[in-house]
Amino acid sequence: MTVLVLGTSAWPLSPPTTSFAIPAEVCDQTTHGAGCGHSTALTGVSGSLDLAPAGRPQFERSLTRFQRFYQNKHSGRKLTWLFNLCKGELKANYCRGSPTGYTFQVSMYQMGILLQYNNATSYTFRDLEASTQLAPDVLKQVLAILTKARVLLSSAEEPDESTKFDLNVDFKSKKIKVNLNMPLKAEQKVEQEETHRHVQEDRKMLIQVRCDPLGRWRRELIKLTSARKPRGSPGRGAAHGRRRSCGS
Repeated sequence: MTVLVLGTSAWPLSPPTTSFAIPAEVCDQTTHGAGCGHSTALTGVSGSLDLAPAGRPQFERSLTRFQRFYQNKHSGRKLTWLFNLCKGELKANYCRGSPTGYTFQVSMYQMGILLQYNNATSYTFRDLEASTQLAPDVLKQVLAILTKARVLLSSAEEPDESTKFDLNVDFKSKKIKVNLNMPLKAEQKVEQEETHRHVQEDRKMLIQVRCDPLGRWRRELIKLTSARKPRGSPGRGAAHGRRRSCGS
């Protein structure tokens, strides 16, 4: 597990809009990532999908250890885990058509769903909602991506609480590494709105900072030019008449 700590002042990222139960079956490979921020994302998380209980160390222990490490090094700062931006890999060893298996590149939400299938090959929408604690609209989008990729098979096109999602043991792909990590529409919309708002605020502050010294510089320039302007200089008519008298 690799942890990236992002400063909220430099990274205008919004926290997830849904609750999430951290997957328990994840390999305990922790790398302490130092940083000076509050928002935290995970990369390089790995796991295995064997259709059997894995019995691996609890993933929550890694998060607790890192949070204790970070707070001891940077006291007074609060970490917000951005599970909507976390990603990892799952080794799928259950596919009948592939003796070597596949590697699924997934988001943390997808990992939380697929790891449930280490205990059974079929779950209802209600079961997955209870085990992952994801909001129904987010869960529907994640399941739509998995069913479109044929990793899971749905019993209905429009899922409800009783819809069953079966693990496709006959899954086939031309690639050994299969990328399933697609952005969710709801999270993407919220992130775009928050990013646009932060950009507008930063732009206003930057314009104010730059305009204020420029205004002072202009006022000083006007004062200097008015102070150095010669007084009582002859007009254009006087100079013309003087040249005329010299030529006579």
